[in-house]
Amino acid sequence: MFLTTVKEPIRAGNILVMPFWKSREPKIIINEVEAVPENVVKYDARVDIKDPGSRKRCFLVEHVLGPLRLVGITNALVVGVDRKWNFLRPEHRFAYSIGLGPEVVVGEEDGRQRPALSDLVDKLGELIVKIECEVYKSVSEEVYYENVDPFGYKGRIILKPLKPGEGIVLNVTLSENSIDNVLINQEGLKDKSLLKQILRAQTPFLIGINTKEALLHAIGDVTADIVGLGGLTDVEIIAELNFFYHALTVGAIKKSRFVKKVGVCRIE
Repeated sequence: MFLTTVKEPIRAGNILVMPFWKSREPKIIINEVEAVPENVVKYDARVDIKDPGSRKRCFLVEHVLGPLRLVGITNALVVGVDRKWNFLRPEHRFAYSIGLGPEVVVGEEDGRQRPALSDLVDKLGELIVKIECEVYKSVSEEVYYENVDPFGYKGRIILKPLKPGEGIVLNVTLSENSIDNVLINQEGLKDKSLLKQILRAQTPFLIGINTKEALLHAIGDVTADIVGLGGLTDVEIIAELNFFYHALTVGAIKKSRFVKKVGVCRIE
């Protein structure tokens, strides 16, 4: 698939998404911290990344990575734009305690994926541009990862390699609800009605895991943790989630080994 970025900066809630051209693989950089598995420092109820060479840390990055890939953006520079503290939020208390500003918390206060992007879904073609760089990245072999969360619920992830052009195929189960064969390709999630629902869906950590909305939110998080952090273009994901499922999804991508091929690419 070809890489993509935004034509010009886009404000999406408490983040600003800016063009990023100079990469030969999918890459999202948030507040100057690259979103890759090795930079993840917390993954249970949320996902945080930290630059190993500095004290810079970003909180709730799953609510950036998932929405961007779902709308078809593979490459971007992202900065947080919050300027006010809300000490009812644990992420704000943590950031304040280590001398960081509120802009490092890039997840929305209401726990939704990225509702501001849902309003732009119908005109994404005007906002996103193809980068002249064709890339394939998948897992090099089937990955099986399972764990048991603090409540005793077992979960498992299976990642299967796919050929170039087959895209991302998601099969996700959360509690009593499931969805199969969700396809994400170069243009993002093909089902635009479903895409809008996911972008507006609230986190299971606020509404519980037994609703359809919780499942929809989890689709975004699985996309973030596996596709976003892994920079994958083609893979099949079978996710049977437990409650603290970020430990499961990030655990799987940290365990994975990858195969990457760069085709036509005009990036120096």
